[in-house]
Amino acid sequence: MNSNSRVIVTGASGFIGSSLRKYFKKNNVSCLGISRKVAEETDIIVKNYNEAINYNDGNTLLINLAGDNTSISNNEINMISALSESYKEKMIFVSSSKVYGYDSKRSMGEDKKLSNLNDYSKLKISLEKKILKNKGMVLRLSNVYGKGMSKQNIFNVLHDQIVRNKKEIIVENIKSIRDFIYIDDLCECLLKIVSSKARNLILNVGTGKGTDILMLVKYICKSLRHNYTDKNIISEELTESRMILNIGLSKKIYNWVPKINIEKGIEKWLK
Repeated sequence: MNSNSRVIVTGASGFIGSSLRKYFKKNNVSCLGISRKVAEETDIIVKNYNEAINYNDGNTLLINLAGDNTSISNNEINMISALSESYKEKMIFVSSSKVYGYDSKRSMGEDKKLSNLNDYSKLKISLEKKILKNKGMVLRLSNVYGKGMSKQNIFNVLHDQIVRNKKEIIVENIKSIRDFIYIDDLCECLLKIVSSKARNLILNVGTGKGTDILMLVKYICKSLRHNYTDKNIISEELTESRMILNIGLSKKIYNWVPKINIEKGIEKWLK
């Protein structure tokens, strides 16, 4: 990325988008935050994200964070397709590790054969293919957490029960193991990518380590100075569910490794 280049971040009012816009600004990266909502990190308000095409001067990299993380509408499909046709190799499409599913006993590499996909994953993969066909880059993110994340995030769900000093902590699935990455580590990875060069490939971004729900409860209790041993964890289901990303490619290409482990990340989030 040369000194005359800039970055556009769509979805700049969201958790990841606003955090990334702020991080780039702190690190002297020329960046425009685009959103459909008024927010602190929003530079340009649009009715439709297709309007981001108007800011493509041929020397701008687009990082797309706009979209729903649970379903994909026809409008989103059309929007991503239009942006990809405009920005081509200068577009980074932020996808999700959900495309891998949740039943693997091994860490997921970018070359894993995808099967038994639900409708969301099928549509997400079809969008990834559009990006790759136009020489763009796809990032598959693990579970991102930190200040400003959704109230529905498992961290906030557990936190709200613990601060109310509940003896019984209700969770969706106690046997769920996930790869949790702190927002600052994700931002640093994206800074390395834009400072070097976005490549025409799929790249996993996570920690390569799994954390179960019991450990989340333990670390949150520790940071809040609550007694972990008197908590009774009640699970709504008991299904083995595991998702950990293999991040070897991101280490090799961009010399990037996450620095913040789960315990330290929870401390930073609650500070």
